[in-house]
Amino acid sequence: MNDMTKRQIAAIERGLGILAQPGQVVEVRILNIDGRRNRVDSGYFDDFAALARAIPTYNGRAEGVYITLNPVNPDLLARAANRIRRWSNLTTADGDILRRRWLPIDVDPVRPSGISSSKAEHAAAHARAQGIREWLSDLGWPQPLYADSGNGAHLLYPIDLPNENESTLLVQRCLQALAVKHSDAAVKIDGGNYNAARIWKLYFTLTAKGDSTAARPHRWSRIIAASERDAVVAVEQLADLAALAPRELVEEPVTSKTSHFDVDSWLQVHGLQAKRSPWNGGWRWKLDDCPFSDAHSDGAYVVQLANGAISAGCHHNSCQGKGWQELRAKVEGRERASVVSAPPPGFEQLLQVELQTVMDNLAEELKHEIRVQFDSLSA
Repeated sequence: MNDMTKRQIAAIERGLGILAQPGQVVEVRILNIDGRRNRVDSGYFDDFAALARAIPTYNGRAEGVYITLNPVNPDLLARAANRIRRWSNLTTADGDILRRRWLPIDVDPVRPSGISSSKAEHAAAHARAQGIREWLSDLGWPQPLYADSGNGAHLLYPIDLPNENESTLLVQRCLQALAVKHSDAAVKIDGGNYNAARIWKLYFTLTAKGDSTAARPHRWSRIIAASERDAVVAVEQLADLAALAPRELVEEPVTSKTSHFDVDSWLQVHGLQAKRSPWNGGWRWKLDDCPFSDAHSDGAYVVQLANGAISAGCHHNSCQGKGWQELRAKVEGRERASVVSAPPPGFEQLLQVELQTVMDNLAEELKHEIRVQFDSLSA
């Protein structure tokens, strides 16, 4: 065993000591080995030294090495106890997770799939991650674990949540809020990392998407700064962030000439300046000025999914509860479409009279039908 391998093993073991608690069961999963995209090797470990020793053999052979972030049911250790099974078809499901310990924020540069990031893309992802870290720090959040994924940046915030549907929704909404505020055409925040059994880069392993070239080299993942000891993001802080996520998506009627509501044209007609960028397979518009408040100018947005559904909102707490319907009402100078005006005086009484008349007529028709059937049977 050469010195580089020894250093890698020691670094992996130290990293696992930061990410997992002593005695915690962790699944390690290695993807796309020896160019075989359908090959997955997997094993379960509560011995972090044994896990670290098992990894160097995959250097340069796998696209990536990953672990489960959250603690796994210890019974799963029996699938492959402190060893890696080749061509494994049994991996960790969401129901196998005991509790949620991390909020995972993946900051990745936008680029074609299957290749490593360039130097400029890599740097842009880290600049964005540092901006997110500062923004959340201003909201009173503790310092996260800050890491280099190899192609982009990671922020891991310690949390303590039960593995329940409510927790899944809370984490999902937090990631959606971050994605809407901080993603653009160059860098995206992955909103799909909300499931409890999500696998995550094992730090101090090689990230090897595509071929390593001078312009797009393979890089080693690493921990840059550990999170604050014993500092956990409070549930209330998570809820405040989640509240900034897009509200309900609205399906807008379309004309015969378009397949979706034309947000660009609507913004132009109403004199709203905005910057458009790709978002979650659809589009996001960041408005230059917030239509909901005169107290600030930034924070307002509109998003449209690939299926045409639309949402809107603002990242400022003072604008919570404002969505697409409220934006249209504000800009178009009309009442919210979903609000029904009050009925005119006497409407309720008239309605009761009409209903009674309908019921009386139905009763007479029913009696007539019964009489006809009775007469036919008696004949």
